[in-house]
Amino acid sequence: MITSVISSPTIWSPAYNPIIWMVDSDQVGQFKFKYVFDVFIAGATAGIRYKVPPNPSGVGIIDVSSIVQTELTINENLPMLSAYPFYLGTGMATEVYILAGEEYSLTATGTPIIYDGFGFVGEPRYGLYADGDFAPAPNYISPVVVYAAAQSPIDYYDYRSTGGETIQDYTMTSTTSKFLTLCPNNPQDIRSDENFTLSWINWDLYAATGPRAVPYAMKATLKLSGATAGTEVYYNTLGEGGGSWTTNTSFPERSAATGPSDPKFYLNNFKFNPIDIVTPAFDSVTLQLFSYETYGATGLGATGISEPINLTINDDNCWGFEPIRFTWLNSLGGRDWYTFIKRNTNTQNANRQTFYQLPGYWSGSSFPVTDISPARYGTTVYNVQLQNSWTASTDWITPEESEWLRSMFASPSVHAYLPGRSQPTLVTITDGSYETQSYARQKLFQYFVSFVEAQSDTVQGY
Repeated sequence: MITSVISSPTIWSPAYNPIIWMVDSDQVGQFKFKYVFDVFIAGATAGIRYKVPPNPSGVGIIDVSSIVQTELTINENLPMLSAYPFYLGTGMATEVYILAGEEYSLTATGTPIIYDGFGFVGEPRYGLYADGDFAPAPNYISPVVVYAAAQSPIDYYDYRSTGGETIQDYTMTSTTSKFLTLCPNNPQDIRSDENFTLSWINWDLYAATGPRAVPYAMKATLKLSGATAGTEVYYNTLGEGGGSWTTNTSFPERSAATGPSDPKFYLNNFKFNPIDIVTPAFDSVTLQLFSYETYGATGLGATGISEPINLTINDDNCWGFEPIRFTWLNSLGGRDWYTFIKRNTNTQNANRQTFYQLPGYWSGSSFPVTDISPARYGTTVYNVQLQNSWTASTDWITPEESEWLRSMFASPSVHAYLPGRSQPTLVTITDGSYETQSYARQKLFQYFVSFVEAQSDTVQGY
């Protein structure tokens, strides 16, 4: 039977880092011995079965990261395309657990038999769940929540070695709780017509009674010349915002013990655009999440449960260039935003495929003069691929901003709002470079980024 669980993943695990369970058995000396792991993803009733031989120490090891990665669909989670301010984390998170057992034969020539992990013949039923010794402390049968994050080797080591404590910074419980953004600026500059999104972890495993920390609303405090000019409250409901709550008077269908009822609820997004607010006039805005007032009753709580994010409206354009706004998936699994406001250039490259069209008289039964019109035969284009290439540049930025922008170059999902376009375009960054200068002993950087549009222009063909 399985005697111990040597190692389990944290309750919140980055999908693109190792997600490993290690178990031990007292039957490894049996003939043809293998560990049997039935992997269950997103509550699926049918598992994926793996039969794994023990390592030289007799331990069974399985890493499910490559399996759960295929369950994430990053291209579905584009909250800036939503018609609602709140947007569920569709495709950005899932959950996984394992039922383990053993397979072995009592004789050298016998047929292997599957045991349930508790010493009895039968299907695997020894549960492998999130590690209860890590923070946040899960229920003993909590699946591992896997989300679209990718930690560096150092960050992953620190996360594991500290017992998962750093993930608590992103659990919405206080005014210091962080959004899934790496931007070093607070406030951030935004133009009056630009989209902006925030993402966050949407579950507090420390809540004593019910889902207290599930955000109930996003409050936007509008300011003009430093004085409060008004507020807007966006409720996190299906009807009013496309979010988690069913109505203003009912609570999300969650379990206080095991978390949300569906993986899409594990992450939430909020979209904001200053142009959606007509009055009053304002030149800055503060965004902050709030819970409901008390458990069992609706009403906005008095204290925010997230860090305040400040946005400064800045429509200045002293250079006459058309800005290009980028949004990209960062290593935390959220989206970051930045606008390149200096010179940009666009180049269109054409790749043509041709054939030689014969003159009409070649096979015609009659040979009028019009059959040899120069406009009707010769080398003919039957397919054209038009690729749009761009180069954009920033103003002079600080070292902290420079380090942050490097995460855009590493991102697998980058979208750009290009001049004259009503919709963002998926792009592929091909090159990035920067210049440096020193000003008042402060080193400044200017970034240049080259990218191509993912969709080529459509042209006619023969």
